[in-house]
Amino acid sequence: MQQVIESGTTDSYDPDHFNAQPGQWHVDVNQLSGSPFNSRIRFLKLPGVTVYDNRWGCASLVSGESPPDMLMIGTDAHPETSTVRWCGRKAHRRLFACASEGKAIDFSVSPQAQDVVVLIEPDLLQKVCGAEAVDLIRSNAHLEFATAAGDSLVDLILKFARYSETHASRLQQPFFGDMIQSKLFRALEDCFSHLHSAGTLSPGSRDEAVSLAMLHARESRGHTTAWNMAQAAGVSQRMLEYAFKQALDLTPGKYLVLTRLNGAHHALVDADRSTTTVTDIALRWGFNHLGRFSAAYRELFNELPSSTLGRPLHLRR
Repeated sequence: MQQVIESGTTDSYDPDHFNAQPGQWHVDVNQLSGSPFNSRIRFLKLPGVTVYDNRWGCASLVSGESPPDMLMIGTDAHPETSTVRWCGRKAHRRLFACASEGKAIDFSVSPQAQDVVVLIEPDLLQKVCGAEAVDLIRSNAHLEFATAAGDSLVDLILKFARYSETHASRLQQPFFGDMIQSKLFRALEDCFSHLHSAGTLSPGSRDEAVSLAMLHARESRGHTTAWNMAQAAGVSQRMLEYAFKQALDLTPGKYLVLTRLNGAHHALVDADRSTTTVTDIALRWGFNHLGRFSAAYRELFNELPSSTLGRPLHLRR
């Protein structure tokens, strides 16, 4: 199912206006320097999860509450050039502050600071990262992730925030939201994976997970994501990738591409050249870039899709 995306940018030039930022935040902002106050908030909202990119123009002290019914983690996007102190500790790309369901938070920012925040519903985080992740956020003021995992999550949020500002119309393309959500959830899973045991799958459970994920992919005609496949199989995305590697020597993502390419191939064979084009079929199977589709198709089937289009099977090479 296509995810509906909301995005936007809010510029504030006084602390009171900052309080009107997107979401159900309850905050109090106080300036710590004589510089004119200004901030810019970019946000990207999908069902159950929202990411924020906050930029600050002057030193400020912020206190208040995170939105109700949501969990929060946040950190400094660029600690090498500015300072963000979350709940009394200097944040960096490994150390994230936590808050849960209306919990009070306090942080200070230096001029030109930039922080990133993830809000996510507890039930959704549990599906993505397990119940242990929810417990960790609720019971800790800070979490220290692996360096690479923290870096990846921050960079992904910044990338999506920039994209939402410069390519807002593209966000509504079919399945774009699913792709963003899948990448974000994988990054979150990587962050929490080293903090608790992910468990293992028995061979029987592994094969069942692969079968359920493949069934979901076929029923959706390839228009899904690896994360949605994992949800259909009842396992984490990381565990599904392990299961696919063991069973098929493929990643779920590669399997999806192959599913769509083969679907397009069958559609090209059955098509009527007088009424159907290669572009029609490429778009139907989720390939929005015709050049990349043609290259991938040729690599798999040793011919261009235009050569397959409408040609009877007995004439194929």
